This record gives sequence, structure tokens and C-alpha cells, in this order.
Amino acid sequence: MSAKEPLEEGQLWSIAGLENATALIGRIDEEEGATVAHLFVTIDTPENLVVRFGPRLELGHMPLYARSVEEAVDTLVATQQMPPAVFAEGYAAWRADEEAGIFDMPLTEAIDAIVTIAFGGVN
Repeated sequence: MSAKEPLEEGQLWSIAGLENATALIGRIDEEEGATVAHLFVTIDTPENLVVRFGPRLELGHMPLYARSVEEAVDTLVATQQMPPAVFAEGYAAWRADEEAGIFDMPLTEAIDAIVTIAFGGVN
């Protein structure tokens, strides 16, 4: 993190290496001895998907280990932000699913994985 701010709920960060991409920290939890940051992410839609999904994609809930988020965020854009309702819905579904996991990879790789699986690819 450029400003070396600790991660806190309500922070909106730019994501290093992605133009016009932001990560809003909707919740921070302790899970099995590790800190997990739950994110609401917005990105520019990959060019080949713009016609189907519009210019921006919203990834409603992304649970990542906090260390991965700390390595990926760049500039603190705003604080005291509230995630949209889709985040709460995603978080509740994640919490209810006993097999739900936590992304254990860099944030940009997790974004690519979701876009590939959920939206039909980045290329």
C-alpha cells in the first residue's frame, strides 16, 4: 500500500496494475487464525465482453487473505464507504456455504479467474 494505511472496512482502494479498478473493503474477519478481507471490486470490462455486460463489471463479493490485498492495493481513494447490497448478499451466501473458500492468490489473478469463469473469459 502506498500510504501504508492498515486495511479497514469502508476503505476504497485502487488496484495496482489495473487501470480504473477499485476494491472496496466491505468486511474484515478472522478465519482460522488468518485475516480475511471481503471485497467489492469494480473493473473495466474486458473489450470482448463490453457488448454483453457494459463498460464496468462489478464483482460483488471476493474473500481474500488480507496479505494478498495489502500487496495488491495502490492508493487509498476514499474511506467510510458502504458496499452495495450485492456485497451483503454475496457475503451471506459465502458464510452459509460450508465449502466456500478464500482466494489464496494475488488479487489480480483472482479477478481474472472470476471473469473467466463467470463472464466467459478475458480474451
